[in-house]
Amino acid sequence: MICLTSQSSGQAIPAKSEAALKFVVPPEPLLRPPPESAKWTVTFSYQDELKPTASAASKAAVSPPADLSQRPRQITTTKTANSMHEEITDLQGRVRERWVEGATLFTKETGGSAWVQMEPAGSPGEKNDPEHALSLAPGFADLSWVSTANYAGAIKYGGFACFVFVPGGETAIDLTNPEKVKSMWKDFPLVACIESRHRLPVAVRFHDETRSFKWESAPTSPLVLPAELAAQIQKRSDEMAKQPKQATPPQP
Repeated sequence: MICLTSQSSGQAIPAKSEAALKFVVPPEPLLRPPPESAKWTVTFSYQDELKPTASAASKAAVSPPADLSQRPRQITTTKTANSMHEEITDLQGRVRERWVEGATLFTKETGGSAWVQMEPAGSPGEKNDPEHALSLAPGFADLSWVSTANYAGAIKYGGFACFVFVPGGETAIDLTNPEKVKSMWKDFPLVACIESRHRLPVAVRFHDETRSFKWESAPTSPLVLPAELAAQIQKRSDEMAKQPKQATPPQP
């Protein structure tokens, strides 16, 4: 069972014994996919949420642009075997759900009653979802840049011993300098703090967004589909079974 609880605020925590120690590049894998049974919450913050002012104490949150209001504030993911459930809360507090069952993704919008089946681009008859491939990926598909070339060293971050990755790795930043550790979140477009034991992310900067991960106790029993979704899947299966099978054309 993996349970990582981090209250990281997106700032490094330098101290006399917590300053970066330069290690040789750790052995692979540098980043592991979530375990078969796992639960974690990702909290998002965005650079454009704070209005710059002369005084840091007077910074005030501003309303997000209308076209960006659906960006996630928090995503809680629970997975067991071939099932995965996501609860996504956007910047305005609206909640939508996503279920992945096998290789199929179902979504339900805020206030909706029906689940919409989503398929990868090119699949006929269903609505396409650009996030489909990312949801079905076995790990963290957009963290492929976590590599030996970008390994910068190790620090204590959010209470965890973490490996740090930035573009250019150790040649781009001196993690023995606490000021550099503090500023790396604004100095680099990509930053990843990966917990050194389980090799799971603790905090990530991905361009204009910062993600803080909280790993919780894994579920002890398989996920169960909501009754209305299970009924919807069964109904579709029954309808497909009633359709006449197409004759196989003769081979030339």
